[in-house]
Amino acid sequence: MWLQVAVLTAIWAGGLWFAWKPDPVADEEKEIFAFKQSAKATVIQQYVAHQYPDVVKKALRLDVESERRAAQKFVDGALEADSLPLEVIPHWALVFHVLGDSEYCALLLEKGSRECVPGMQIRLVEAMESGEDIPDELAKWVAGRYNEVESQLDLPEWYYLAEYEDNISVQEWMEVRGHRMIRTGALADLSVAFFLVLLLFATLRWFRKGRKTAPHPYASRLVSRWRTPLIWREFLLAEAFALGVGLVAAIVLGALGYLPYLVGAGLIVMLVPTAWLIRRLTPGVVATMRMFGLRRPGWKTSNLFWFGIFGLLPLALIGLVMQLLVEEAVMLPDAIRQDLIDSRFRVFWGFVLAAVLAPVCEEVIFRGFLFGGLAGKIGVKTAAVVASLVFAFLHFYSWQGFVAVFLYGLVFCWLYRRSGSLWPGILAHGVFNFLITAETAAWFSLH
Repeated sequence: MWLQVAVLTAIWAGGLWFAWKPDPVADEEKEIFAFKQSAKATVIQQYVAHQYPDVVKKALRLDVESERRAAQKFVDGALEADSLPLEVIPHWALVFHVLGDSEYCALLLEKGSRECVPGMQIRLVEAMESGEDIPDELAKWVAGRYNEVESQLDLPEWYYLAEYEDNISVQEWMEVRGHRMIRTGALADLSVAFFLVLLLFATLRWFRKGRKTAPHPYASRLVSRWRTPLIWREFLLAEAFALGVGLVAAIVLGALGYLPYLVGAGLIVMLVPTAWLIRRLTPGVVATMRMFGLRRPGWKTSNLFWFGIFGLLPLALIGLVMQLLVEEAVMLPDAIRQDLIDSRFRVFWGFVLAAVLAPVCEEVIFRGFLFGGLAGKIGVKTAAVVASLVFAFLHFYSWQGFVAVFLYGLVFCWLYRRSGSLWPGILAHGVFNFLITAETAAWFSLH
């Protein structure tokens, strides 16, 4: 059977390489989108921030000084890591122009000139920063783009039309989106604050009462019959089958546009491996729920709930440490993704995928079948490391994102190991993903 596993591993790895092989052009496009979107959000929010009381701006970090410090830190990190795309230099130069930071604006404009950044955008920002009258050539260029291809206007043109031409349509567009982003951002921040209060209560409750480790689900007679090569074979078959179905769906649905493909791909990647493993390794859904502590768990429901909330603590600490050790600009493309925030539908589907499908399916696959199945064969710690490595690898993030997801996987394994149920991991996973998605969509999506 190990020979079968080796063959399946080779086929699966080849399929993954074919489907997600490194694409420098696509990676650069992702970086450009993330950097532009961050600049757009900053400028649009600042366009309406003056209408809010100072206490609100301070609380939401929208005051000019806070925004300036954050922008300086962001650009310094991007320049140090050499990850600032040349195409976004006019956008970030405009950010510092709006924030009144002439030094950083001049720094970026000089870099743009030195690197021979092409196009009229950088000339437009230079003209606005100089404080002199905008040359007729640039004014005609913006007017031509506005009249002919309004949907392709970008940040420098928006700002010029709103501030220098008093274009009512563009002003209203920026105001509506600015107020919407601030309102949804405040709501996202309140959601974080709410769960921080719950986390504080859960932490106090945990240290006051504590809980004995529940009976191990992987000690059941059904799981004990799974041999190690059988677990790997079925896992690889499930992933390979999902990959094949996904490629067919990409071909069939590609002709219908991106949005149907987005739904199909998400459903396939999450549901197909889950259904395969349940069908091949268990008598059915009910037996799977009992085996993984989803039905008749060893702990009371209230204890499972508060333990799941307590699980947010190590997840938050990992995220905080990663923010301190890794420059924000390096991980930005992993967070601000066009496929999740560039339309209302994508925002909605991002929430469904991140906060519902991913927590349930990934916990069942990686913590239930993979970690639970291997723990009794190769040891709990080794199984947790192996399952978390596979979990992180299949997210296809940067190496910094890989490290973060690997550590998150270890936390989810610990939650399952301690409680004997997948419910705490599903809850912590879902809430954590929901909060991250809410913050990203609220502060960076124009939709």
